[in-house]
Order: sequence, then structure tokens, then C-alpha cells
Amino acid sequence: MIPGGLVKTLQDRISPARAGLHPNEGQVRGDRPSHGNVLRPFGLALLIVSVCGLPLAQADDSDPWSDTIAERVRDGMLLNHSGRYDAADEVWTKLRQDFPDHPAGAIYAMETLYSRQVYDLFDSRFDAAIESTGREALRLARAWQASNPDNVRAHLFVGQAEMQLGRFRAGSRKFYAAGRHAERAGDHLERALELDPELVDARYWYGMYLYAASELPNLLHWLDWLWFIPEGDASRGLEALHEAATAGDIERYSARLLLMNIFTYFERDRGEATRLARSLHDRFPNNSFVHFELIRLLLSQRQYDATIVEAQRLESLPAQHRLQRGRVGMARVWQTRAFRAAGDIDAAAEVLDRIDPDDETLPLWGRGWARLLKGQVALAAGQPEEALAELETVVAMDGISRAVRRRAGREIDRIRNE
Repeated sequence: MIPGGLVKTLQDRISPARAGLHPNEGQVRGDRPSHGNVLRPFGLALLIVSVCGLPLAQADDSDPWSDTIAERVRDGMLLNHSGRYDAADEVWTKLRQDFPDHPAGAIYAMETLYSRQVYDLFDSRFDAAIESTGREALRLARAWQASNPDNVRAHLFVGQAEMQLGRFRAGSRKFYAAGRHAERAGDHLERALELDPELVDARYWYGMYLYAASELPNLLHWLDWLWFIPEGDASRGLEALHEAATAGDIERYSARLLLMNIFTYFERDRGEATRLARSLHDRFPNNSFVHFELIRLLLSQRQYDATIVEAQRLESLPAQHRLQRGRVGMARVWQTRAFRAAGDIDAAAEVLDRIDPDDETLPLWGRGWARLLKGQVALAAGQPEEALAELETVVAMDGISRAVRRRAGREIDRIRNE
């Protein structure tokens, strides 16, 4: 069993240094945003269903996972993975209306909220909804578990709800609370697998738990005191996630998305991450998050021609909502980077002219990249004063990565020293 352990108090004073995972720029340990969220940990695009017009129903008290609920969740997962978040939300709303005492609707509504927020972790618009939905999910899950103390799904529901709230608490820098949620999640997920070792979907959540807990000491090395950290195991976590990605039911594609992010941002295996991204993009071609990650991976491996082709494809898709409009804008940023890296400054400048660095649909870190590129292209075009103005703006910006800030600083030094 994962140890319950004593919980140490977290010292009130926290180092001013900020640490965070930035699932959009491929930053790895030691290269994190100056402002950030520590463990939203994994920027997944996730879950759920559309079965409308069904009569009000009650789930069987002996089994909190009825065929009706399972089918709705299964279908809704596909909607969410397809990037159809509004349709997924309609499913969750209907599920919660038809089964008001069942936790599934709230639990999977959390996944859609995280799918929306993962594009820009500095966007707090979803925080209130995540908080309230998470509390509802946990309340309902605990009630189900109390009524079904030895039911595997009841324990899985509680483990899922605890993990969801733990993810939110960590992203809100409430690390003590995040640790407690994670501790309880681990206990319930382990119990679920003890009751049914063949429930492969539970291995997705348990694998997430094990891997995230294994990373906490690295992420929180800057704390002045060691606080309670649940015991993790990266190797076992990856094994569980691989099993869920291969043989899972509801969570198969969620596991693949999570593995894509892990191999991108933690294991530093860009080849495996790219393989997963291509496979997911083939399965969900209209999911702009997956497409976006594939482009970023290609760029990080200096596959400039492929980056440009995929970025142009993403840019050509209809932007149906704010997140998609932002990703179209970021596709132009990645095109500009690829053209510039390939030495085609004219093409880079042409694409850059179509980017508004103040566009609010761009994530904050993306606006930093846009202004950095404007400064770099202006410098290459022999316009040092214009370049300096852009670069100084970058250095003063909040919400950008240290990598962008450092690059801007180097360019400023170069201008001033010439």
C-alpha cells in the first residue's frame, strides 16, 4: 500500500522562485516559466458523450456504473478528444440532470474544463467552474463509495475526483492540500485495483498518480521545507499508462495523450512523443490541441519543412471557438520560427505580418514568442531600434517562459554591444 504517512506542515514562506509545467512549449526541468502552475501536470485533451433525449433514470444502487452511463461517457470521451468541447459539455449537463446523485457527470465535466484550460494555464477563466465542479464530483463520489464500500467503480470514482481536485490545488499553488488529495486518491485507486486487477481504466488514473507523485520532488525542490509528498514510482506509472493506452476502454486515448505529454516534457523522448502525436492526430484530425502539439514537436526536432506544412494546415482550419483561434495564431508563430530557423527571413517576415502580438486569443507565453520574433526579424532586416523596442517589451512581460526572456536579453545585449 502507498503509505498514509504523517503530513508535515508547509512553511508559510515560499521562495519567490516560481516553478511550473508549461505543456505548450516543451520546457523540461530547469527551463520553466517565470510564472506558472506546478502540477496541472499534464496538458491532456480529454473525454465524453452525446446521448440526448433519454428519460430520467436512476442507476442501479448495486453497481454505480450502469450501461446507460457507461455508453454516454464512452461517446462523450470521443467528443472531447475530437475537440468538440461544447458538445461534450452538453452531454455532461444532460448526464447530471438525468442522474443528479451520480458522480460521473461532474467527474468528466472536469476533464472537459481541463481540456479547455490546458491551452493556456495562465487563463483563470475556468478556475471557478473547476473548483465548484470538483467539489460536487468529490461529494457525490464519496456518497457512492459510502453506499458501495466494496464496489470497484465507487473507489475509482473517489480516486478520480481526488486526483482532479489535487491537480487543481497544485495548479493554484496550494501544495499541502494537493498532497492530501493525492494521498487519498492513491489509497482509493489502489483499492480499486485490488478489488478488480482487470479494470484497465483504473490503471490510467493510478499511473497518472504514480508518475505525478514521482515528479513532485523535482518540481518542488525550491520549497524551504519538505512537506508531505505521496510516494510515486515513475517506472510503474509508465507501465500502468501503457497498459491503459493499449487496452483501456473509456481512458484509452486519455492515456495516450498523457503519455505524449510525459515523453515530451519529462522523459525527453521526442521521437516517441511525435509517434503518439501523429497517431492521435490521425485519429482526431480536428483536435487542434493534438495538432498544435505535433507542430511544436516537429519544430523542436528541427523538422522545419514538416513544421511549416502542418502549421499551414492548422492555420487553414475554420476557427470555431476562442481556443481554436488562438491555436491558429500560434500556428503562425511556429511557421515564423521555422522559416527563420531555416534561413528564409523574407518568408518569416511575411507570416509575422499576420500575427498580432496583442491578440487576446493567444496565450500569454505565445504573445511573448510573437514579440520576440518581431524583434529578431526586425534585427535581421537591419532595424535595430525597432528590434530593441520589441525586445525590451518582451523582457518586461509577465507570463512568458524563461527561455523567451533569456533570448530577448541576449538579443538586447547584442544590439547594445554593436
